Amino acid sequence: MRNAAIYCKTQVTQVTQVNRYREKIRRERLSLIAHLSVAIGIIYVILTIISICLTSILVLKVRKKRMEEKANECQNKLQDYFIYLQTHIDSEEKLKLPHYRLNQHERHAVQKKLIELIECLKGTHRRKLIKLCEDMQLVRDDLIRLQSPLPWIRIDAIYNLGGMRSEQAILELMKMLERSKYNPSVFITARSIAKCADKLEHLREMAQLLVRYRKSFHELVVDIIKESEMDCTPLIVEFLDNEDHDLVSIALVGLPPYVIPSLAPILYRLTESGNKEIRIKAGKLLYNDNCYAIDQEHEMRGDDNHLSEIDRLFLNNRQQHLSPRLSRNEHYTKAV
Repeated sequence: MRNAAIYCKTQVTQVTQVNRYREKIRRERLSLIAHLSVAIGIIYVILTIISICLTSILVLKVRKKRMEEKANECQNKLQDYFIYLQTHIDSEEKLKLPHYRLNQHERHAVQKKLIELIECLKGTHRRKLIKLCEDMQLVRDDLIRLQSPLPWIRIDAIYNLGGMRSEQAILELMKMLERSKYNPSVFITARSIAKCADKLEHLREMAQLLVRYRKSFHELVVDIIKESEMDCTPLIVEFLDNEDHDLVSIALVGLPPYVIPSLAPILYRLTESGNKEIRIKAGKLLYNDNCYAIDQEHEMRGDDNHLSEIDRLFLNNRQQHLSPRLSRNEHYTKAV
């Protein structure tokens, strides 16, 4: 009886273990099926995304090709009008509008051509083309497009308004720049403002709006300011005395490679600035071979007692820099 009980107990234990093993296998199988289902779902999603991307690329290529064909067709159709613009640009009379109503593609082609001509020409010729853009209501259309919720349409309108040098768009562009967060489009807006600006006040405000981002793009800001038709030298000189270090750096970058004598004292003061970048840029300007302010003052007074430590160091370095040249000149004089 005892052996039978032990045998029965063993059989029950084995059956229990088998059942547990089967249950484990069943759970693993269900887990594997679930994982496979997820993987298959992910594969379907990826294939769907790839299909959408490929379809979008094909659609964009077809659309681009059609737009190019349409643009070429418009160019050929408007060729006579473009010839008229080029032949009558020197005449005193006002440029005439096309003799028929233009569709959207034709207006875009004319606008593109006018912007190209405006970029190439200056003076009276440029003003006549700008007036033609206003008469064709191209400026009005782009001012309306500035209110579009789509960013790429707004950027295109900003670029067009800058290309057409529209003074009507300055205030709206300035508001957009003021509202904009830091991104590449702010430089497109700033460049358009510089092209449209008719007062130094506009350029000053534009530069102040750009430096609020506190980024090191001083060379780019100077390049944007120089897009203006006005003489920006007074504005650059004004920035030298500004408390904003970024505006001072912009001024130092925008100054010509030679030092204007009246600015030498300001540059000497900037070499003692607490900003390292300003000190370096001011020192580079003073060290330019075309700057003779210190040399002349040294020759007039005949001593170094009045010079600061920085000026004295600059003078010594300058003399060392010029000494080989002077020695060659002396040797040449003796030889003659």
